[in-house]
Formats: sequence, C-alpha cells, structure tokens
Amino acid sequence: MHPFVLGTVLGAAVTLPALAVSRRLPRRPHCPWCVTASAWPTSQHNPLHCRGYV
Repeated sequence: MHPFVLGTVLGAAVTLPALAVSRRLPRRPHCPWCVTASAWPTSQHNPLHCRGYV
C-alpha cells in the first residue's frame, strides 16, 4: 500500500473517533463579551448572567 494512502486511512481512523468523543464532552458555559474582554477562551457564566454589559 502506498504510504500516502496508509497515512490518510490511519489519520481518518484516529480523527473520526476523536471528533465523536469531543462532541459528547460537556461544554462549559461561556460569555462572548467576557471572552472578548479578557481574552480567555471560556468563562463560568452565560450571557444572561453577565455583569459586563453594565
């Protein structure tokens, strides 16, 4: 088998299960305003409970 084909098949065999697992993990709530203001990827509240809009 050609090395490129083998690499493609192995890459898909690893990537597809990893994507399935990552979609099942619980997501932490995040507030887009606080993420933009603080440059952190997530925060512990959603936009409805944000105090940054004051």
